[in-house]
Amino acid sequence: MFPKNFNAEESIKKWASIILYAGLIFLGVCVLVGFVLLCIEAEDFWWISLILLGGGLLTLFTACFLSVMVWGFGDVVGNTKRIASGTTVQADQSDEVELPEL
Repeated sequence: MFPKNFNAEESIKKWASIILYAGLIFLGVCVLVGFVLLCIEAEDFWWISLILLGGGLLTLFTACFLSVMVWGFGDVVGNTKRIASGTTVQADQSDEVELPEL
């Protein structure tokens, strides 16, 4: 069904990034349309511009939350795969110094 080199963790994390970028694009479109409506007739369409801006921000927050949840699921899938195959989890490259065991 899937090719032998299929990596579920990378695929799930790629979809999390796509969700985040879709939210950013939708926010940009809402801000642009709201600005155009505000420039056309500020006295009549100001409330529509605010609704568009609020909807765009709400969509961005929702996309960020969903992206983090999907990214975390990708981490769970990757860690489960590493544990099931018996390999150790790769240590993060950090500046912390590990203390030796006594």
